[in-house]
Amino acid sequence: MSDGHSGLPGTVEEVAAEVPKTQRLFPIFAKGRKTVHLVRHGQSTYNEAISGPGSWNEPNIFDAPLTKLGRSQATALGSFLAKLPKDAVWVTSPLTRAMETCVYGYKASLQVKAAQRRKAASMREAAIGLASHQKTGSGLPPSGRRRSRLSNGGLPSGVGTSRASDENGYLDGDPMLGTTPAPNRIDEIDEPGSRDAGAVSGGKYPAAVANGYGEERTPAPVREPLRTVGSDLGELAPDANGASPCDSDLDQAEMMAWGDKVFVSHHLSEKLSTSGDIGRCKGVLMNEFPLLAGGLSRLPGDVWWYNQHHRPNDAERQQFLSHEPTQKFKDRVERFRSWLTSRDEKVFVVFGHSTFFKQLTGGHRSLKNCEGDSAATLLAKLQARNRVEVDAFRAVFEAHAGAQRQARVLQERVATLNRRCAELSEGKEKAEADLKTANEAAAKGTAVKDQSARISELQTELAASYKQHAESSQQVIAAKEQQAKAEDELVTAQNALAIAERERDEARERGSELEAALEEFRAAAETATSEAEARLLARNEAVAKAEAMETENASLVERLMQMKMAEAEKMNEINDLYDDLQRQKKSAEMRAIASDLSAASAESMSSLAAAVGGANAFGSVYFPARKRLAIRANVGGTHRVAFTPGGDVLATAGDDRTVALFDAGSGNPTGPERLTAATGALLDVDFSGGDSGGAGSDVLMVLGAGTDRALRLWDATTGRTRHTLTGHAEKVVSAKFCPWNYARAVSCSHDRTIKVWDLERGFCKASIMCASNCNSVTYGESAAVVISGHYDGAARIWDLRQKPGGACDPVEVRGHSQHVTAVTMMPTNRGQFITSSRDNTLKLVDLRSGRAEVVRTLKASGYRSGTQWANPCVAPDGRHVVAGGADGGVFVWNLIDGGLKVTLRGHDVAVATCAWSQSGLVTADKNGVAIVWSG
Repeated sequence: MSDGHSGLPGTVEEVAAEVPKTQRLFPIFAKGRKTVHLVRHGQSTYNEAISGPGSWNEPNIFDAPLTKLGRSQATALGSFLAKLPKDAVWVTSPLTRAMETCVYGYKASLQVKAAQRRKAASMREAAIGLASHQKTGSGLPPSGRRRSRLSNGGLPSGVGTSRASDENGYLDGDPMLGTTPAPNRIDEIDEPGSRDAGAVSGGKYPAAVANGYGEERTPAPVREPLRTVGSDLGELAPDANGASPCDSDLDQAEMMAWGDKVFVSHHLSEKLSTSGDIGRCKGVLMNEFPLLAGGLSRLPGDVWWYNQHHRPNDAERQQFLSHEPTQKFKDRVERFRSWLTSRDEKVFVVFGHSTFFKQLTGGHRSLKNCEGDSAATLLAKLQARNRVEVDAFRAVFEAHAGAQRQARVLQERVATLNRRCAELSEGKEKAEADLKTANEAAAKGTAVKDQSARISELQTELAASYKQHAESSQQVIAAKEQQAKAEDELVTAQNALAIAERERDEARERGSELEAALEEFRAAAETATSEAEARLLARNEAVAKAEAMETENASLVERLMQMKMAEAEKMNEINDLYDDLQRQKKSAEMRAIASDLSAASAESMSSLAAAVGGANAFGSVYFPARKRLAIRANVGGTHRVAFTPGGDVLATAGDDRTVALFDAGSGNPTGPERLTAATGALLDVDFSGGDSGGAGSDVLMVLGAGTDRALRLWDATTGRTRHTLTGHAEKVVSAKFCPWNYARAVSCSHDRTIKVWDLERGFCKASIMCASNCNSVTYGESAAVVISGHYDGAARIWDLRQKPGGACDPVEVRGHSQHVTAVTMMPTNRGQFITSSRDNTLKLVDLRSGRAEVVRTLKASGYRSGTQWANPCVAPDGRHVVAGGADGGVFVWNLIDGGLKVTLRGHDVAVATCAWSQSGLVTADKNGVAIVWSG
């Protein structure tokens, strides 16, 4: 039944009355058969989502309800469903859109029945009034009044009469409008965008059929529109015209009785191939459809739709992970077919879905929402089929009919001429008799002259008659010739018709072959689609597994590196402990012979005092000998310390995500005290010159690098953040201002890149890819040279002028067996730099020879590198180098001869960083304690 159409003819007699006797339908409305009415649900929100232009995409609408248009379509079924017999069996799918169509259609049928009862009551009242008017002697209505259109002597049809019902429950043996029983055939009905399904053989019962020629025809126009049912699923509002409380109570009782009889069959649900075909558990449906609670309670379980444990389909959780196999779907259709044939009832109305109906009927067309096949639509389709077959031979038939008409006209003219000839023959005989009589009279006497004149006239008339008879004979001959010609044309047309019929039969055979080939192609396409979907799903799972494995591998590599670093530090601590034990043993041995070496010790101390005095006298730089201040710098640990160029302010960066500022002389916090805004631990800090450069004249700036993959530029006076520089993909381990232009800076990260920054505008000017992780970076002898230390134990010198915006082909210095922790430039000669490494050595590299060679190696038996990014420092005069050890010692080497000068003790844990300026030496450890040393 098409969307929104009602008011079609109510009986077979009305349909037959509209068909000429020469175009009667086949006797398909036979009694005693089982009739199944297939009704597709109204438009759902899923149908609406995929009905627009463009490519089809899965809208993920689970168990879609009806739209406003779908509810109107379901309501329009009222007049169709009102004609069902009372013992008809109602069956619906447990999907929401089918049950809503069923409930809305039934409620609309109640409204139609109520309207019919009110109309019958008003007609009875009119008949009673007319009968009482006749009894009062008023007689017939006065002339001029319009007669009533009611038949049966003014009584409405059906009043005072009874109509017997047949075994199917139809009145006078007429099936209800909208059914088309046909033996052994249920045609296929499909939804928009649904899948093709293979044809199956018809069941043992007739059912509603679609147009066998695949044509889409619009049913008869609406004659009497129904009242609109409310958009909710509540009770129907009583009609405004004559509705009574009794009617309302009757409707409610009927609805409750009807709801208990409705079958809700999970076999009837749609083939699960979209999210809209996934149902909900029966408890939720029983709450939402209390009228159908009895049928819903008979569902096999909460999960009655197709589902797999490892690939579930769940509307509540919005999961659509598997499709129902075609064979399972066909088996379910066969079970429903068997259920229908096993029932004793004669009339069924089934609310379901297009693909299910298509598989059930083996048809080849799709019905629209709420569409079925009625007697009127069947009549329209038969007439359309007749027009298609007749139009091909219309010209031949018209020519043949014209020839027959012309032959009939000629035959009539010949008959007329024959009659005329007979009359003329009779006149001739009469004239001859008169002539004979006249001759006899002339012989007798006086009337001879008159008879002669009469004879002359009759002879003239006879000659004219002969002439007219000759002309008529010629016309008859011509008519016979035309008739023969028309008969020849008729024979030719009949031959052409036979040829056309043979061609039509051949075309039908070819069409059947093409349909079979199309079905095979569709089956193959469906199989290929299923295989492609399975392969795509397997590919997606493989990709997901590969990504998960890559992520896990990266995590494992990171954990492995951390474990190796931790193991290396533990080995260093064990070695340091062993060295301490050895020193204690030697100390005990030395105390045993201390009395014998007192004189030598005194002499040695005198020599050491003289040497220290000589160092303090060099320039204005003192030699550190004792701990002057201890500062609690950072919470958790300090990774880097730095002095301002004047040496009056000390900055520390550590795990507490801040840069702490202290007065170098008193150790008290100064300025903004702490520079914040970092979101990760800070691994490096550096001061600008404060007296030149593009970052602001006379403005002291602080540059910090941290594990949050960003650099931050602070104003050291106000503590305000000037820029946050992002671009590195991993933690930033080192950052330095350009000594010649403080508007430039260089940084390095564990993403294997070195970046050059414009600090005025806050963006990256150049990025250099490295072959190994970079742990430290600084400017070399000019602003165009950058020196970096790497995890592979090499130091690399990059010339930024070799390539615009970058550098290539660096000069490598491989002096260490383990990774380089820091690179420090010599303050007195920028053609040389110091590298420190986890191999527990320091190297002095000279660039002045043009080939970057190691000219000095510094090491000590008790020295172990403190941390992953431990940095050494150089005295302002360039004579001594300081590095922190893993045992808490501060080691001072003489750079002239490479010997260890002194080891300072004051830290309890590994020393991570140090810095030396005109105002003193500062070291900091992993506990966040900074110590200022004095001479």
